[in-house]
Amino acid sequence: MKKIFNIPNSISILRTIIIVPLIVYFFVIGENILALILSLLTLSLDVLDGYLARKFKQETKTGVFLDMMADNILIAAIVITFVIIGYIDLIIFSLIAAHRVTRLALASYFWINAKGFYKPVHIKLTGVILFIHIFTIPLLVEYFGQQVADIATYTVVLATHLALLTATIRAVIKHKKGTLEIVKK
Repeated sequence: MKKIFNIPNSISILRTIIIVPLIVYFFVIGENILALILSLLTLSLDVLDGYLARKFKQETKTGVFLDMMADNILIAAIVITFVIIGYIDLIIFSLIAAHRVTRLALASYFWINAKGFYKPVHIKLTGVILFIHIFTIPLLVEYFGQQVADIATYTVVLATHLALLTATIRAVIKHKKGTLEIVKK
């Protein structure tokens, strides 16, 4: 049996209970550069916890869940903060939420139907691009104005979601045909 409390899982918990509130706080008080630096730190820690889990063979179902929850809590906290501050509108909020729900639905589908994981680079990339863009929204507003920020955000959100939907449909079809490689856990 693998330990639940290990370094990778501790990093996910740290990201969620300490760094996320700090990021929100700095965005709320208008310290966008500090918030962006902390956002890059949390992205780096996300990569680090996955690397450490694989390197030290500490991959667990709990770890996968904690990592996914940490990512979703971070995105939700930032996006809700941006709606309140006025950086994004409810339509953008809804599109970002739809992107996260699609990723969750894909992960759930493979967890239930294939008893494993399917996370190819191109699907992960749609999340990373959206994730990075979200944190640049305050800077876009500050330096280029709300209209430019909205156009850029609609473009990134719609493009990444379209790519994700296309990849999701292809993955499900390939799985049903038996031609998709699933990581069993």
